[in-house]
Amino acid sequence: MVLAYWQHRTADPRLVPFTAAACVPQLVAPAVFDPVYDGTGNWGFNTAYAASLGLLAYVTRLQRLDQLGRWLATGVPVIVSIAWQEGELANAAIPRSPGHLLVVTGLTADTVYTADPAGASLAVVERRYHIAQFFDCWQHGSDGTVYLIHPPHWPVPAASKGDAWA
Repeated sequence: MVLAYWQHRTADPRLVPFTAAACVPQLVAPAVFDPVYDGTGNWGFNTAYAASLGLLAYVTRLQRLDQLGRWLATGVPVIVSIAWQEGELANAAIPRSPGHLLVVTGLTADTVYTADPAGASLAVVERRYHIAQFFDCWQHGSDGTVYLIHPPHWPVPAASKGDAWA
């Protein structure tokens, strides 16, 4: 999702293959598969793969919604790691998860807008979550872990004291 987003924003020809719906199982999953972990959830492998395509990519932690909002305001979608039990995240594409990645695309005073790859079809990939439920699942599930992926010269928020990306 994020690689396709950056292809549309930058027209980078290296990212064209990631605009196809089948790119995840055909291109991404084999490239980021970790045989020790026996899966594709290795954060370092995932960010290294994005970096191999010319993007800056790293894992960090955000502890506050204003930090998340500052990245979104620069046009950088933020990939967050969340976890929840059944009933803790209304409108989730799956009932529970010990660890799940969502792409946060927007934020208001009471709603978090996301693209959720667990959506059964493109029509239901876009999901809205109540901000308090989302925040609890994000902070308690992963201590605020995020992937930040963007082109090298893209304007990003200046780090303030306490920002993990400083």
